Amino acid sequence: MRTIPDNEFVLITKGRGKVIIAGKTYEACQGILFYFYPGVLHEIESDPDNPLAFLAIHFSFAHVSYSDNLWSIDGGNKKLSFKSVIHVRPYIKLKLVLKEIVDYWNSKIPGYELVCNGLFQQFLFELIKSKSEEFNYSTIEKVKKVMEYISKNLDKKLTVQALAELIKLSPDYLSVAFKNYTGYPVTKYINKCRINSAKKIFYGGNRKIKDVALSLGFSDEFHFSKVFKKYEGISPSEFCKRIADTGI
Repeated sequence: MRTIPDNEFVLITKGRGKVIIAGKTYEACQGILFYFYPGVLHEIESDPDNPLAFLAIHFSFAHVSYSDNLWSIDGGNKKLSFKSVIHVRPYIKLKLVLKEIVDYWNSKIPGYELVCNGLFQQFLFELIKSKSEEFNYSTIEKVKKVMEYISKNLDKKLTVQALAELIKLSPDYLSVAFKNYTGYPVTKYINKCRINSAKKIFYGGNRKIKDVALSLGFSDEFHFSKVFKKYEGISPSEFCKRIADTGI
Protein backbone atom coordinates (compact mmCIF):
# COMPACT_ATOMS: atom_id res chain seq x y z
CA MET A 1 0.00 0.00 0.00
CA ARG A 2 1.15 3.55 -0.70
CA THR A 3 -0.04 7.14 -0.69
CA ILE A 4 1.02 10.01 -2.96
CA PRO A 5 1.22 13.77 -2.30
CA ASP A 6 -0.36 14.68 -5.66
CA ASN A 7 -3.06 13.32 -7.99
CA GLU A 8 -2.69 10.45 -10.45
CA PHE A 9 -4.69 8.92 -13.30
CA VAL A 10 -3.91 5.32 -14.27
CA LEU A 11 -5.50 3.96 -17.47
CA ILE A 12 -5.36 0.18 -17.87
CA THR A 13 -4.42 -0.72 -21.46
CA LYS A 14 -3.81 -4.46 -21.22
CA GLY A 15 -3.93 -7.46 -18.90
CA ARG A 16 -5.89 -8.13 -15.72
CA GLY A 17 -5.44 -7.59 -12.02
CA LYS A 18 -6.96 -5.72 -9.12
CA VAL A 19 -6.62 -2.29 -7.56
CA ILE A 20 -7.26 -1.56 -3.90
CA ILE A 21 -8.31 2.00 -3.03
CA ALA A 22 -9.16 3.07 0.53
CA GLY A 23 -9.80 -0.55 1.52
CA LYS A 24 -12.06 -1.41 -1.47
CA THR A 25 -10.96 -3.86 -4.17
CA TYR A 26 -11.75 -3.26 -7.86
CA GLU A 27 -11.18 -5.34 -10.97
CA ALA A 28 -8.51 -3.91 -13.30
CA CYS A 29 -8.75 -4.55 -17.04
CA GLN A 30 -8.51 -2.67 -20.33
CA GLY A 31 -10.56 0.51 -20.49
CA ILE A 32 -10.75 1.22 -16.76
CA LEU A 33 -9.31 4.48 -15.42
CA PHE A 34 -8.30 4.74 -11.76
CA TYR A 35 -8.02 8.07 -9.94
CA PHE A 36 -5.72 8.30 -6.92
CA TYR A 37 -5.99 11.53 -4.94
CA PRO A 38 -3.54 12.94 -2.34
CA GLY A 39 -3.25 10.80 0.77
CA VAL A 40 -5.49 7.91 -0.31
CA LEU A 41 -4.11 4.43 0.41
CA HIS A 42 -3.92 2.36 -2.77
CA GLU A 43 -2.21 -0.64 -4.33
CA ILE A 44 -2.08 -2.24 -7.79
CA GLU A 45 -1.81 -6.04 -8.08
CA SER A 46 -1.17 -7.63 -11.47
CA ASP A 47 -2.22 -11.11 -12.61
CA PRO A 48 1.10 -12.97 -13.18
CA ASP A 49 -0.46 -14.94 -16.05
CA ASN A 50 -1.86 -11.82 -17.74
CA PRO A 51 0.19 -8.86 -16.48
CA LEU A 52 -1.25 -5.38 -16.41
CA ALA A 53 -0.01 -2.61 -18.70
CA PHE A 54 -1.09 0.97 -18.14
CA LEU A 55 -0.50 4.65 -18.83
CA ALA A 56 -0.16 6.91 -15.80
CA ILE A 57 0.24 10.64 -15.17
CA HIS A 58 0.76 12.58 -11.94
CA PHE A 59 -0.56 16.12 -11.65
CA SER A 60 -1.31 18.93 -9.23
CA PHE A 61 -3.74 21.83 -9.56
CA ALA A 62 -4.76 25.03 -7.83
CA HIS A 63 -7.68 27.45 -7.96
CA VAL A 64 -6.62 30.88 -9.23
CA SER A 65 -8.91 33.89 -8.62
CA TYR A 66 -8.74 37.62 -9.29
CA SER A 67 -10.38 40.30 -7.14
CA ASP A 68 -9.68 43.98 -6.40
CA ASN A 69 -6.68 44.01 -8.74
CA LEU A 70 -5.12 41.11 -6.86
CA TRP A 71 -4.47 37.52 -7.91
CA SER A 72 -4.79 34.77 -5.33
CA ILE A 73 -3.89 31.09 -5.55
CA ASP A 74 -5.68 28.52 -3.45
CA GLY A 75 -3.43 25.46 -3.61
CA GLY A 76 -3.03 22.53 -1.26
CA ASN A 77 -3.60 18.84 -1.75
CA LYS A 78 -7.14 18.77 -3.08
CA LYS A 79 -9.00 16.11 -5.04
CA LEU A 80 -11.03 16.42 -8.21
CA SER A 81 -14.70 15.43 -8.27
CA PHE A 82 -14.09 12.15 -10.11
CA LYS A 83 -14.94 8.68 -8.90
CA SER A 84 -12.00 6.43 -7.99
CA VAL A 85 -12.96 3.99 -10.77
CA ILE A 86 -14.11 5.20 -14.19
CA HIS A 87 -15.09 3.02 -17.17
CA VAL A 88 -13.88 5.40 -19.84
CA ARG A 89 -15.28 6.15 -23.25
CA PRO A 90 -14.14 6.79 -25.86
CA TYR A 91 -11.33 4.52 -24.66
CA ILE A 92 -9.16 4.68 -27.79
CA LYS A 93 -9.24 8.48 -28.00
CA LEU A 94 -8.42 8.93 -24.30
CA LYS A 95 -5.63 6.36 -24.54
CA LEU A 96 -4.08 8.23 -27.50
CA VAL A 97 -4.23 11.55 -25.64
CA LEU A 98 -2.56 10.05 -22.56
CA LYS A 99 0.09 8.37 -24.73
CA GLU A 100 0.78 11.72 -26.40
CA ILE A 101 1.20 13.41 -23.02
CA VAL A 102 3.67 10.74 -21.89
CA ASP A 103 5.63 10.92 -25.15
CA TYR A 104 5.89 14.73 -25.11
CA TRP A 105 6.85 14.74 -21.43
CA ASN A 106 9.61 12.21 -22.03
CA SER A 107 10.85 14.03 -25.14
CA LYS A 108 11.59 17.29 -23.26
CA ILE A 109 11.46 19.20 -26.55
CA PRO A 110 11.12 23.02 -26.32
CA GLY A 111 7.58 23.86 -25.20
CA TYR A 112 6.76 20.31 -24.04
CA GLU A 113 5.19 21.51 -20.77
CA LEU A 114 2.81 23.83 -22.65
CA VAL A 115 1.81 21.00 -25.01
CA CYS A 116 1.26 18.60 -22.11
CA ASN A 117 -0.93 21.13 -20.28
CA GLY A 118 -3.09 21.56 -23.37
CA LEU A 119 -3.40 17.81 -23.95
CA PHE A 120 -4.26 17.24 -20.28
CA GLN A 121 -7.09 19.76 -20.49
CA GLN A 122 -8.34 17.93 -23.59
CA PHE A 123 -8.18 14.67 -21.61
CA LEU A 124 -10.22 16.17 -18.74
CA PHE A 125 -12.77 17.58 -21.19
CA GLU A 126 -13.27 14.18 -22.86
CA LEU A 127 -13.54 12.55 -19.43
CA ILE A 128 -16.17 14.98 -18.19
CA LYS A 129 -18.11 14.66 -21.44
CA SER A 130 -18.12 10.88 -21.46
CA LYS A 131 -20.75 10.10 -18.76
CA SER A 132 -18.84 6.88 -18.27
CA GLU A 133 -20.96 5.64 -15.35
CA GLU A 134 -23.72 4.87 -17.88
CA PHE A 135 -21.51 2.57 -19.94
CA ASN A 136 -22.91 -0.90 -20.60
CA TYR A 137 -20.48 -3.76 -19.88
CA SER A 138 -22.00 -6.20 -22.37
CA THR A 139 -21.83 -3.53 -25.07
CA ILE A 140 -18.14 -2.93 -24.31
CA GLU A 141 -17.40 -6.61 -24.78
CA LYS A 142 -19.30 -6.68 -28.07
CA VAL A 143 -17.42 -3.66 -29.38
CA LYS A 144 -14.11 -5.29 -28.36
CA LYS A 145 -15.17 -8.41 -30.26
CA VAL A 146 -15.84 -6.31 -33.37
CA MET A 147 -12.44 -4.59 -33.03
CA GLU A 148 -10.70 -7.96 -32.76
CA TYR A 149 -12.63 -9.31 -35.76
CA ILE A 150 -11.66 -6.24 -37.82
CA SER A 151 -7.95 -6.61 -36.98
CA LYS A 152 -7.96 -10.26 -38.06
CA ASN A 153 -10.03 -9.79 -41.24
CA LEU A 154 -8.71 -6.67 -42.94
CA ASP A 155 -8.48 -8.61 -46.20
CA LYS A 156 -12.24 -9.23 -46.22
CA LYS A 157 -15.16 -6.99 -47.11
CA LEU A 158 -16.20 -5.36 -43.83
CA THR A 159 -19.53 -3.58 -43.49
CA VAL A 160 -21.39 -2.21 -40.49
CA GLN A 161 -24.30 -4.50 -41.34
CA ALA A 162 -22.14 -7.65 -41.31
CA LEU A 163 -20.31 -6.64 -38.13
CA ALA A 164 -23.61 -5.89 -36.39
CA GLU A 165 -24.94 -9.33 -37.33
CA LEU A 166 -21.78 -10.87 -35.89
CA ILE A 167 -22.60 -9.58 -32.39
CA LYS A 168 -26.39 -9.53 -32.76
CA LEU A 169 -26.88 -5.76 -32.54
CA SER A 170 -28.62 -3.40 -34.93
CA PRO A 171 -26.27 -1.49 -37.28
CA ASP A 172 -27.39 1.84 -35.79
CA TYR A 173 -26.76 0.70 -32.21
CA LEU A 174 -23.35 -0.70 -33.12
CA SER A 175 -22.38 2.54 -34.86
CA VAL A 176 -23.21 4.61 -31.79
CA ALA A 177 -21.61 2.17 -29.31
CA PHE A 178 -18.48 1.77 -31.44
CA LYS A 179 -17.92 5.52 -31.72
CA ASN A 180 -18.58 6.01 -28.00
CA TYR A 181 -15.91 3.43 -27.13
CA THR A 182 -13.24 4.08 -29.78
CA GLY A 183 -13.88 7.70 -30.72
CA TYR A 184 -14.15 6.73 -34.39
CA PRO A 185 -17.00 5.73 -36.72
CA VAL A 186 -16.77 2.07 -37.76
CA THR A 187 -15.75 2.74 -41.37
CA LYS A 188 -13.11 5.28 -40.37
CA TYR A 189 -11.68 2.83 -37.83
CA ILE A 190 -11.50 0.08 -40.47
CA ASN A 191 -9.71 2.41 -42.89
CA LYS A 192 -7.26 3.54 -40.19
CA CYS A 193 -6.44 -0.11 -39.40
CA ARG A 194 -5.95 -0.90 -43.08
CA ILE A 195 -3.71 2.11 -43.69
CA ASN A 196 -1.62 1.32 -40.60
CA SER A 197 -1.22 -2.27 -41.83
CA ALA A 198 -0.28 -1.02 -45.29
CA LYS A 199 2.45 1.17 -43.80
CA LYS A 200 3.86 -1.82 -41.89
CA ILE A 201 3.89 -3.87 -45.11
CA PHE A 202 5.66 -1.05 -46.98
CA TYR A 203 8.25 -0.77 -44.22
CA GLY A 204 8.69 -4.55 -44.43
CA GLY A 205 9.90 -4.23 -48.02
CA ASN A 206 6.83 -5.01 -50.12
CA ARG A 207 6.28 -1.91 -52.27
CA LYS A 208 3.83 -3.39 -54.78
CA ILE A 209 0.89 -1.07 -54.23
CA LYS A 210 -1.69 -3.14 -56.11
CA ASP A 211 -0.82 -6.31 -54.16
CA VAL A 212 -0.95 -4.48 -50.83
CA ALA A 213 -4.29 -2.86 -51.72
CA LEU A 214 -5.94 -6.17 -52.62
CA SER A 215 -4.48 -7.93 -49.55
CA LEU A 216 -6.17 -5.36 -47.31
CA GLY A 217 -9.65 -5.58 -48.77
CA PHE A 218 -9.59 -2.63 -51.18
CA SER A 219 -11.35 -3.19 -54.51
CA ASP A 220 -8.47 -1.67 -56.47
CA GLU A 221 -5.26 0.32 -56.04
CA PHE A 222 -6.96 3.60 -57.02
CA HIS A 223 -9.42 3.45 -54.13
CA PHE A 224 -6.58 2.42 -51.82
CA SER A 225 -4.43 5.35 -52.97
CA LYS A 226 -7.28 7.80 -52.39
CA VAL A 227 -7.89 6.54 -48.84
CA PHE A 228 -4.15 6.36 -48.09
CA LYS A 229 -3.60 9.98 -49.13
CA LYS A 230 -6.60 11.09 -47.08
CA TYR A 231 -5.05 9.68 -43.91
CA GLU A 232 -1.33 10.18 -44.57
CA GLY A 233 -1.31 13.32 -46.69
CA ILE A 234 0.77 11.66 -49.43
CA SER A 235 0.12 8.88 -51.94
CA PRO A 236 1.36 5.29 -51.36
CA SER A 237 3.96 5.68 -54.11
CA GLU A 238 5.28 8.88 -52.48
CA PHE A 239 5.32 7.09 -49.12
CA CYS A 240 7.31 4.18 -50.55
CA LYS A 241 9.72 6.57 -52.25
CA ARG A 242 10.30 8.35 -48.96
CA ILE A 243 11.11 5.01 -47.29
CA ALA A 244 13.54 4.14 -50.10
CA ASP A 245 15.21 7.57 -49.95
CA THR A 246 15.36 8.13 -46.20
CA GLY A 247 14.38 4.90 -44.48
CA ILE A 248 11.60 6.67 -42.55
